Amino acid sequence: MTSQTLTIRNKSGTIPRLPDDFVWHPKQLKEDKQVIADMRTELFGLANNSVPLLTSASYKQSKGTGRKEIYLALAPHRLSEVLTFPGHVWTACTHSTHECRTHCVGLTAGLNKFPNQLKAKIVRTRLMLLHKEVFWRTVLSELFRLQLNHGPLAVRLNAYSDVDFSPIEKFVREAIGTASVRYDYSKVKSRFNGFRYDPVVSDSNGKIELDLGYGPTKSDRKAPKRELFSHLPKGYYAPIVHLAYSGRGPKFDGPEELNSILDRGHNVAIITDELPTSKTLFGRPWTNADEDDRAVYKYDGHYLVLSPKGSLTKNNKFVYQVQS
Repeated sequence: MTSQTLTIRNKSGTIPRLPDDFVWHPKQLKEDKQVIADMRTELFGLANNSVPLLTSASYKQSKGTGRKEIYLALAPHRLSEVLTFPGHVWTACTHSTHECRTHCVGLTAGLNKFPNQLKAKIVRTRLMLLHKEVFWRTVLSELFRLQLNHGPLAVRLNAYSDVDFSPIEKFVREAIGTASVRYDYSKVKSRFNGFRYDPVVSDSNGKIELDLGYGPTKSDRKAPKRELFSHLPKGYYAPIVHLAYSGRGPKFDGPEELNSILDRGHNVAIITDELPTSKTLFGRPWTNADEDDRAVYKYDGHYLVLSPKGSLTKNNKFVYQVQS
């Protein structure tokens, strides 16, 4: 990869702010395609042509709810090698642990082990940080065409990262429509301080208090319509982004703390050495998330149990021992 030093004025784990007059188009712009093609060539000597920025996980379709699974695969941690300011490299995973970085599925599992996969992730991440308008126009255009061709989608923007995408969620909702679902996993505990489902309220000026799923509610006159879940009390709506907390192992997140997150309606994803044999885990209900990645938004207050993948083994301290 090029040794050129590229610097942005942006905190790690956040995205560059789009201009107030930002506009995206259903059809990808020719000039945007060329920017993508040029970056591929300049960074890695790849063919000078544009490629899609989103990935379709079609192999999970039969396990899911019928929504086509779409995700954005960015380069994990600091692998994009973009500086926020001299001496500090932007990271996509601000709350990751050593074990998480060492055994990241974005680097060690399945096709992710191949060098070309990492190159593609780096290209996407650098585009997002250094050519923000090109990147988001392209992503939104792809999302729009995907929902047009396949119907409601299940969209995950943090496939191998933990970035705060809240500033662009309103654009994503425009592109995917109200019947699609946005979900993600996160290790940022502050995003789970409140209850998962909060009532919709308006202030004296008629502004809707919009819960973006990232902590405090925010006012937005153009709040997209949210899906009303039948099991919720009248006036309670699902969050625009369904987030599940990603447990960092017993050393950092014990069962008592994880259960407190479950008590607020959120789901918690953990990697276990084996599947529980009872209906509860640490005294709470659980489901096998390997069978359906979209369990994040299908359940409330559940452990989402995952098996070790990539280089991670069941004896690693990142893994929760079911029988302990």
